[in-house]
Amino acid sequence: MAKNDNKKRGTVPEHPRWSNEVLGIVLIAVGLLLFLSLLSYAPSQLPKFSWTWLDGQLEPFTHDDGAHRHNWIGPLGATAAFAQILMFGAGAYLIPVGLIWCGVVKLVFNGRLWPRALGGFVAMVIASAVLLDASVIFLKDWAQWCHIPGWPGGLTGHLLGKLLFVRFLEHTGTIILFSCIYLISLILLTV
Repeated sequence: MAKNDNKKRGTVPEHPRWSNEVLGIVLIAVGLLLFLSLLSYAPSQLPKFSWTWLDGQLEPFTHDDGAHRHNWIGPLGATAAFAQILMFGAGAYLIPVGLIWCGVVKLVFNGRLWPRALGGFVAMVIASAVLLDASVIFLKDWAQWCHIPGWPGGLTGHLLGKLLFVRFLEHTGTIILFSCIYLISLILLTV
């Protein structure tokens, strides 16, 4: 018997289920790798890049405390953890958690990630970085331990929070605004 190839007009063909499963597994794996690299990060672990343009560029961010620790994911994990912390400060810990969540959504629930969930994810990470930098109380010692010059929100939090929004809204207004953005992004990510 012949297969019926008639399609309803205006319908978009669905992607096969296996592509969602593969993408879900990849997102979960990348999230776990980034999470383990962040958990085992120490400023003394940054590798020396003597063969690239990065030679000597990371020296201000390294600190040799004498402890012989290594990153659980190796030099690539230490570099990835450093890049996340430099860009988003303590908000970087939301990146692997968000990737794992998106992987679970794709793998288990066969959900769509674009545009609502990914937009909420990006807004949540940026809002957390700005909140951490705008609040002058939290994680100052942590930022100094990571050798980020007093930026618990990383470079993103410092540029958006301190240099832009705090100038116009002060600390209280910035915290209220980005708390609302954080809560809205959390809703977008989970609903």
